[in-house]
Amino acid sequence: QSNLMKSEYERRIRYLVEGLNDLPGVSCYMPKGAIYAFADITKTGMTSNEFSEFSLSKAGVAVTPGNFFGSYGEGFVRFSAVQSKAVIGKALSALRGALTNE
Repeated sequence: QSNLMKSEYERRIRYLVEGLNDLPGVSCYMPKGAIYAFADITKTGMTSNEFSEFSLSKAGVAVTPGNFFGSYGEGFVRFSAVQSKAVIGKALSALRGALTNE
């Protein structure tokens, strides 16, 4: 059963990272062995805290500001891939709408 969950989390993180890379101003590398994605949001023009507040208020998506992990985390936010692909998809769609003012 642990192999099934590992495979499922790998699918979720891949789906999340691909979706993040399709968002305007966002880029993200595939993590190695993690269920979190650390996305670069510097091209959005927002700080980590600003993006986190924007994400929650405009898209209803909670993310962790990268500067929470230290000064080198500024310009990044952390997304979790523990939710289902359906929930991840809704979050990505809501973020796309918020970032493109749709």
